Amino acid sequence: MAADVLFDDIVGVFNKIGRTSNLKSKQANFQRSFDAWKQGCESPTEMTSILRFFVSDYERFRKFDMGPTKLASFLAKTFHDVRADYVAEISKDSTKAARQLAEKISEEYRTENDESAVIKVSDLNEFLDFLAEGPMDDQKKRDRMSKLVKKCSEDELEWIFNIILRNVESALGAPSNKILDWVSPSACAIWDQTHDLKAVLKGKLVEKEESEEASDGDEHLFKIWTPMLLQKQKRGDWYASIEKFGGPKFFLQVKFDGENVLLHKKGNEYRWFTRNNNDFSKEYGDSSMAIGKLSSRIHSFFNKECKSAIFNSVVLFDLLYLNGKPLFGAPLHQRLEMLKIAPLKKKREDTIFVAKYEEASRKEEIQKFFEVAMQNNEEGIVVKRADSVYVKGQRSAANGWFKLKPSASKDCDLDLALVAIHPRAGRNGKTLYRFAAFDEKSGKFKLCLGCSYGLTRETHEAIGFECGQLLEEAPEELTFYGKRPNKISRGDGGYIDFERWQVIKITSNGVRNGKLVDPVMREWRVDKPVDQINTGPSCLVSKSLSFKALLRRFDETPSTQLCIATAPKPTHPKTAQAIASNTCTVLKPAWLERCNKDDLIQPWTDSEVFHVVDGGFQIQN
Repeated sequence: MAADVLFDDIVGVFNKIGRTSNLKSKQANFQRSFDAWKQGCESPTEMTSILRFFVSDYERFRKFDMGPTKLASFLAKTFHDVRADYVAEISKDSTKAARQLAEKISEEYRTENDESAVIKVSDLNEFLDFLAEGPMDDQKKRDRMSKLVKKCSEDELEWIFNIILRNVESALGAPSNKILDWVSPSACAIWDQTHDLKAVLKGKLVEKEESEEASDGDEHLFKIWTPMLLQKQKRGDWYASIEKFGGPKFFLQVKFDGENVLLHKKGNEYRWFTRNNNDFSKEYGDSSMAIGKLSSRIHSFFNKECKSAIFNSVVLFDLLYLNGKPLFGAPLHQRLEMLKIAPLKKKREDTIFVAKYEEASRKEEIQKFFEVAMQNNEEGIVVKRADSVYVKGQRSAANGWFKLKPSASKDCDLDLALVAIHPRAGRNGKTLYRFAAFDEKSGKFKLCLGCSYGLTRETHEAIGFECGQLLEEAPEELTFYGKRPNKISRGDGGYIDFERWQVIKITSNGVRNGKLVDPVMREWRVDKPVDQINTGPSCLVSKSLSFKALLRRFDETPSTQLCIATAPKPTHPKTAQAIASNTCTVLKPAWLERCNKDDLIQPWTDSEVFHVVDGGFQIQN
């Protein structure tokens, strides 16, 4: 049986194909082994468990969403290593990265007594299915990976990493369609028709009358195709492309977190396809009878007149097909009008609804909409030309579709004063550096940011030398919520004397909910004096600092009695969890905004609270 084939045998074939430059030789190596494995199977479809290793691009059900950096981070966390060390060493090229990671893991975490060549195809498929299910930040997944390493050779690990990276075909030097050609002359045609590897292995094209869509020759409904994609705007002049290609009027929408999914509906049947051509119909439900699945929950929301349709997600941003008629060539404003009146008879924001949009024609209107989205902790915004048509599979500024993410913020890059150093207080034992911006209102410098990442080791050492002896007391020029910051105990680092403050350029991926996203120390500005640093921009409110430090002013209790939501909605997962636990008072971000504006910690009002625990933490006037 194919399931009992050792993965090490497949790795041997991988290596032969990968080391051969001639496509005919690659094909011969593949077919020789593939035919031999197939002879031990009762049915050709049993070979699906092996074929899916070779055509990772055509994998429909396993989704890892990992590039080299994410895989390196996962492995670093699995083996309790420093993430930065892994990320700094690996190539951005997936083939090279898979090799480098396999070498590193084998050298450091395998011994001569460890097993190898014992993993069966069925075992590896079960592991990969488990790994692809749900979020990767899961201790059970890390435990399983750690155990797998003890049973796999370096070569086996390399190809497992290639599978996770969906990079097998690139490492083999043969595209997916070519590998299917090696299976049979009709394999590609069958795949294009069915998107099913089992059907490919059966080797039979579906007859026209058997095909669910063949009766009307529909090339859109229930077919996998790549959606139109948004053009990301770069730092700096983000408006240049919008001005050039956006037209006189455009629509603005909030960009929601999550996968870009196309929803296909035909009567009681549903299909869910991602932008990466993955079929999620199994997970979301392929019919209204799939109890407990999303398809069954949304089915009753559609009008009876909506016989068939294609939408862009369950947050309905666009209507691409309705009752047998493709709408790709219709201008966006017409599609949005039809979307509002045609498909739904009711809506609910926790089930299915039509996305709201605003009309705009000026840069200032986009900027205002973007700033509100960032304050609401949204992923970003979408800008679409009002008369744009829908072009499948394209990402181009000329199409008039754009996305602005936090990196479009004017406060992405800042020059700030380095005012305190805390050795080993950052993530993974790194040194934590604290920064201040100039506050024009008070004429002093306000603590605003902590950062551990960026700059070389040599630069860190040089900065430490320039900063000199650290102090327990904060310099008089430094404030935190209108007061002088607390002392720093010996051994926990200290403040830098004002005369020795250094200017560091901080770059980030933008601003979201008043915080810099992924801040990194990018440059030591030896050319810039402290009096020329950024004034306190609106993005750097003090909520970006640890609230634990704030509570020290009020005799912090042993257990958490007060927390501040970082999102303005009580339905945000972490906020909802904190409210449901009923163990602490949960405040809205608005309270912290007001304290920052007034530069004073003060009692909260009823409108600034999500949840109150009787007898809980309070601030007195």
